[in-house]
Amino acid sequence: MRRFLLALSMASSACDGGAAPAPADAGSDLATPDAGPATLTGPSELLFPASAPSGPARTASVTLTNPGGATVRPTVRLEGDPRFTLTATPAFVAAGGDASVSVRFSGGTTNESVTGTLVVEFPGGELRIELFALVVGGLPAATYADLLGADGRPLGAGTTVALPTAPFPHASASYTDASVRIFVPEGYDDGLTHDVVLHFHGHSTTLAATLAAHRYEQQVALSGANVILVVPQGPVNAASGNFGKLMTPEGTRALLDDVLRLLARDGKILRPTLGQVSLTAHSGGYQAVAANLGHAVYDVRHAGLFDGLYGDLADYQAFAEAGGRFRSNYTTAGGTLANNQALAATLAPSLDLSEDAFLRDFRDTPSVIYFADTSHTGSTRIDNAYLEQLRFVARSGRDGGRIELESSVASGGTATVSFLAPPDPARTGIRVEISTDGTTFTTAASVPADASSASFSLPGPRYVRVRAERGGSLGQVSDTHAVAPDAALLVVDAFDRVLGGSFSGAAHDFAARVGVPLGASTATSRALVEGGFDLTGFAAVVWLAGDTSLDDRPISPDEQGVLAAYLDGGGKLLVSGSEVAYALSGGGFLTRLGAAYAADDANVTTAVGVGPVASVGAVSFGGGAYVEDFPDVLTATAGSVPLLTYGAGTTAAAVGRANEAALLGFPLELVAEPSRTALARALLAHVGLTVP
Repeated sequence: MRRFLLALSMASSACDGGAAPAPADAGSDLATPDAGPATLTGPSELLFPASAPSGPARTASVTLTNPGGATVRPTVRLEGDPRFTLTATPAFVAAGGDASVSVRFSGGTTNESVTGTLVVEFPGGELRIELFALVVGGLPAATYADLLGADGRPLGAGTTVALPTAPFPHASASYTDASVRIFVPEGYDDGLTHDVVLHFHGHSTTLAATLAAHRYEQQVALSGANVILVVPQGPVNAASGNFGKLMTPEGTRALLDDVLRLLARDGKILRPTLGQVSLTAHSGGYQAVAANLGHAVYDVRHAGLFDGLYGDLADYQAFAEAGGRFRSNYTTAGGTLANNQALAATLAPSLDLSEDAFLRDFRDTPSVIYFADTSHTGSTRIDNAYLEQLRFVARSGRDGGRIELESSVASGGTATVSFLAPPDPARTGIRVEISTDGTTFTTAASVPADASSASFSLPGPRYVRVRAERGGSLGQVSDTHAVAPDAALLVVDAFDRVLGGSFSGAAHDFAARVGVPLGASTATSRALVEGGFDLTGFAAVVWLAGDTSLDDRPISPDEQGVLAAYLDGGGKLLVSGSEVAYALSGGGFLTRLGAAYAADDANVTTAVGVGPVASVGAVSFGGGAYVEDFPDVLTATAGSVPLLTYGAGTTAAAVGRANEAALLGFPLELVAEPSRTALARALLAHVGLTVP
């Protein structure tokens, strides 16, 4: 967890109050002659260790530093709560030296946050250091466990505790489970306030089941949003949307305060001050969200429903019309289609409303109501819906937010990269970095924090990525692209699966691994549909779907339309991915690739070239950035031929139509070099592009 506060020297004391401050002098005040301007520096805050009600007093010390050339004789006093008292103050701070001020907090008898101010006056100025002490009791012990991604990456830490402010027990129902899940993502920026996502689960489920089915913790972690996730247990396996104590804003505020106090007590955050709140719900959880809108008990930034608008339309309309950030999707089978479309029709004449699940709309448009082509349960998962909404609606991101690198192209020796950055008031700029080997990166350009593109000189094929600048620090990196001058080949990065597959990193370099040796440039699959990226001018396209499957859609219907038009115009297409045939089975576009789905798992990780690509010999895709455990088995259709077979057998690993299109049934990026580039060249030659 990242904390932007200075380390403090702290100690506990059981003694009571009131002794006069004792000097903390060291040495003689004549050691340094008075010369030059007098100044002192110190931290902005002094935080005390949490204490229990009626617990022992706490003492904390702050260091004052004199960077100047003159001895400084400060006057130290306290403002605010009288339970703060001075126990040690310096008579002077020598030039170039340090001195300590110690403050005692006598404690409290109830749960509360106590503040005061330490004022240090000196000739020519003063320091005002905020004092903060936490008194917390009545909360259970908590055990935190790390959450790991599929590839072993740490995603954060969570705990499940029974809280007195949980929805139940409550007089409105007989449920007794008081469990609340609390999750803090890896790299959480511990600031002065804490933004919280409070999620209400749907009917007929439990806390454990809903977390497993929808992977809310993983989605929060991979969103890059700087938020804490809270998921309470509601009605246990019941067709009810009653969340007991949380059906009033006051009850919800009490729960959120308890959550933050518990995290502060356990050292996960420094101060339990609530910031903005996102209220989200799947299915029947919509009633609890509606009950918490339209009040001043806390600041609701965002209300997000996932196939959940079964009623309370007036509450959601009022929230949207008052300027709230409202997001709602619906499916054909979930029962919310009519309500969503009716609310969209009501809001559209007077509000900025989008009916597209575009990342820019998630970030910029106040209300977004859109169709999700999936199952009721899949409404949180399709195209990483929960993840992407939080990523672009949260007030700030961890380490400047995870920036979406959309396209990287070059013409005439000048490269242009386009990107979409989520909100983050601490971001001071965006840096573009390039590399010749994918390991050592240098700065190619630095642009303002609100920029959407950058251009720079490009001498040859390069790896390229972007990242946030936050003052003197750099944020997390984006996906890495390939970019090359006047490229005839475009690699489309369509690998969006980070949930439920074999790879769970927030960023990857797969397009660059494939594209740089081939002299290619890059665009994302979203850029083709959302950004209108034009494939015209590229002789061939390599579509990398990785192990993207049903929920993430390796080639969505809209993307299929773009690619069909490209093929109709004479373009050449190579698609790779282990779930493409599985996801598109029975669809017409799969036939356009010359393929039919035969089986979901070849049970091997080697293949050998046959027919037109026999020269590549044997290749292995068993190593690399992730483990491919379900490579598709394919069948060639009319006009198509097998291009690779699995192992020493006859089942097809790749098929294709000459001078048009081919499908590789496993991820191309998992083949090690030099076999990867040799295989790509052979497959591209079959579809009609010769790559030097």
